[in-house]
Amino acid sequence: MTSALTIVNNGASTQRTGVNAAMKLPCEQGVWYILPSIRACLVYELMQRGLSQREVATIMELTPAAVCQYAARKRGVKVNFGENVMRAIQDLAENMAEEQVQDIAVRMCAICIRVREDSPRCDNPRCFEGNEPQEYIAR
Repeated sequence: MTSALTIVNNGASTQRTGVNAAMKLPCEQGVWYILPSIRACLVYELMQRGLSQREVATIMELTPAAVCQYAARKRGVKVNFGENVMRAIQDLAENMAEEQVQDIAVRMCAICIRVREDSPRCDNPRCFEGNEPQEYIAR
């Protein structure tokens, strides 16, 4: 299926055909579904280690309101993770709580890649809808 893609550059509009404008990159799925679920698990794991929501917000560079939403299961509950992914999230949380992480983004990307490798390929974002969150999410 081909569709037209319009590119606007300095006010001039150019139309390219033969490009699938609806193409989704794997990282798009990660940004919309997987990363919020990883964040929700990290919030839960860090709070289980005794950190306050404010401390978690500071460590994760999130707003306190976002941490509150993750903790209340209003964000990041669309993806269920397997044991290997959960172990990686728990390890990251432990390292974060002990301030032993040099680059959180690299670790989160590695976890996201692992999730995508462990899951069947799904080009439809609705694949993640309706999944019940696992027990590790705070209720």
